[in-house]
Amino acid sequence: MLLISKEVVTVSTKDNKIIAHRFAQAWTAGSLHIVDELAAPDIVVSYPIPSEPILGPEAFKAFLTGLFEGLPDATVTVDDIIAEDDKVACRWTMQGTHKGPLFGFAAIGRSVQISGFTFYRIADGKVVEETGMGNTLNLMQQIGAVISPGQT
Repeated sequence: MLLISKEVVTVSTKDNKIIAHRFAQAWTAGSLHIVDELAAPDIVVSYPIPSEPILGPEAFKAFLTGLFEGLPDATVTVDDIIAEDDKVACRWTMQGTHKGPLFGFAAIGRSVQISGFTFYRIADGKVVEETGMGNTLNLMQQIGAVISPGQT
């Protein structure tokens, strides 16, 4: 529960875990409203793809919209979550069907899966930083963008 006192929001570690778990669901198709609800106005989102940090909620929603064009049925499962103070770490799995362009690669029509981890920093009940790493190489192999050793 958020305790609000004189414009200062005190959030417990347990609350931060709930916020991060919910924010991870923004990566599920149809869940962009979560960004509106829980992202700080100056949120910074960093992953290897895209190569530059995403600055602000609108830019993050635009990135997710592009992702959902490629994976319109994307779902995220939080497999593990650990928190200390204002930081939360999540291990997650994303699944979806590659039905549209994804990172510039044409749809293959097959189910794909990627796993990874994300670190969140939360202040005043809002996510101010999201930094993560997914098994992007494995995803690129699944969509045929990268050939694995032994593949033709």
